[in-house]
Amino acid sequence: HQARPWPGSALPCLKRDELERLL
Repeated sequence: HQARPWPGSALPCLKRDELERLL
């Protein structure tokens, strides 16, 4: 599992990680 840093802010990346965990 590798979280890719999004351009601009890391918040969207964290939200994406949470969504992937739910799935």
